[in-house]
Amino acid sequence: MKHVIYYFSGRGNTLKTALEVSRRLDHPVMAPIRKGSDCSAGKDADTIGIFTPVIDFGIPAFVLKFIDQLQVSDKQPYIYAVVTCGGLPGAAPEQIRKQLKKKGLTLSADFLLTFGINWSASAEWQRQIDRIAEIVKQKQRHPSVPTTKDKLLTLANPLAKRIIPSEDKKFSWNEKCTGCGTCIKLCPVNNIRLDQGRPVWLNSCEQCAACYNWCPSRAISGTNLAARNHFTNQYIKLEQMLMHP
Repeated sequence: MKHVIYYFSGRGNTLKTALEVSRRLDHPVMAPIRKGSDCSAGKDADTIGIFTPVIDFGIPAFVLKFIDQLQVSDKQPYIYAVVTCGGLPGAAPEQIRKQLKKKGLTLSADFLLTFGINWSASAEWQRQIDRIAEIVKQKQRHPSVPTTKDKLLTLANPLAKRIIPSEDKKFSWNEKCTGCGTCIKLCPVNNIRLDQGRPVWLNSCEQCAACYNWCPSRAISGTNLAARNHFTNQYIKLEQMLMHP
């Protein structure tokens, strides 16, 4: 019996969620969704979890690409998705369902968690985590049904996906930058390099905001939505974000 959790996290909310579910499920294998990651970690798994945030009313393009490359056993595993969102989710879980369907796979359960400031400390949030874990333990079906409003919101996502990669042009660094390279290590899509000791973005951005939010010197700013305000999950440390390079 093998259980693998794949996760994509920028601010730490999704990682916090994955860790909490993992703790309740006897600590399955944790595997980041990032460039160069092993898509075969769950090849022999009978249970696979996909944890991802919503960005611009949908699932990040890189996560959908990762799902397309996902390797699974010959027998259909129990696949579930946990989607975190700070605002309007659209029909994000439905995107995962459709992407898996293209591979002949079924999404058995999906869950949506909305984050507010410090919400992961609340009793209600913990109850929702307990519920997710119990459904997964029992391998129950739990498909969501997107509303018409959700579907309409997600219609904007394909347009956003064309714009998002070059939105990193709106990032900049200031005199506080020490050239530590933390932003490079954090970027899940290898979209940053150092040029003369300073970050340069390479126009393949996912707007996950990891570089902006976790910079130790607060040296990165921007005029894009990803740089709207600094926020990291208070229960996640930088070392945890860097745990799986």
